Amino acid sequence: MPGLLTDQFAVAQRGGYLILAATEASAKAVPSLCFCPAIFIRPPNSTIYVDGRPWGSVPSIGGCRCPYLYVAVEEGNVSLYVVNADSLSVVAEVAGLAPGEEVHAGRLVGGIYYLVTYRAVDPLYAINVTDPARPQVLGFLKAPVFTDYLHPVGPGLLLGVAAGAGPPFFWGGEVQVLLYNVSNPAAPAVVSNVTVTNARSPVMSDYHAFLYRSDAGVAILPVYASRPFVLVLSVEGGRLGVEAVVEGVYASRALYIGDVYYLVGPGWIGAYNSTFAEIGQLSLNS
Repeated sequence: MPGLLTDQFAVAQRGGYLILAATEASAKAVPSLCFCPAIFIRPPNSTIYVDGRPWGSVPSIGGCRCPYLYVAVEEGNVSLYVVNADSLSVVAEVAGLAPGEEVHAGRLVGGIYYLVTYRAVDPLYAINVTDPARPQVLGFLKAPVFTDYLHPVGPGLLLGVAAGAGPPFFWGGEVQVLLYNVSNPAAPAVVSNVTVTNARSPVMSDYHAFLYRSDAGVAILPVYASRPFVLVLSVEGGRLGVEAVVEGVYASRALYIGDVYYLVGPGWIGAYNSTFAEIGQLSLNS
């Protein structure tokens, strides 16, 4: 069984079987450029759009992004395997599911495994694994961007966090949050979206940075831009909306206890009420 598993969401368990989305690829480490726009010109603001309409913006404060290495996949091929969890023998496969692509996100919801690949088409696949011996591709959607993380947010709905136009390590990158209607897996569709320009999110590489609270219908994700902030989205009536923006907060985690939300960053924890007004902060450096 050739290929590699990109993360834990490339593996799912259903009954006595494992569903594996494997990427066959060659890759190389590529250094990013050190981009310091504040030296030449003030970086642009991060503008928030809801379903294509401007909602507001977060002003920039300048600064630099340090160079780092990232892994670039040069050639890819995606196949789906169903493996007996006891014997680890392959009982079924969908070979060559996405030629030239790589796995970027996956999620098992009921008997449907949703898979996002990336390279040329960036589709969302819906694969029926109810019968493990006969996995079947029900349908797919050619998405405008590749999704890095998928999260179920209600019956027939998936929320995806994606990188938009431009490399995410430059100010020209975007954060896109897509709401997929998958009530008919044979015809998935994007029904709502929120876009943040000149920004990126740690959710793209670490799903722990994402929080969804089902009883309140809110999704929370940190956004890293010239001025970092935390974006609080409402998920209601099959649409996305902006519930709150907590500016100037460099957070990597969000959680809640009762009606109090907590944002966690390097060396600090902040407490917020249900409208995301700060009610307390604890420094961990003293």
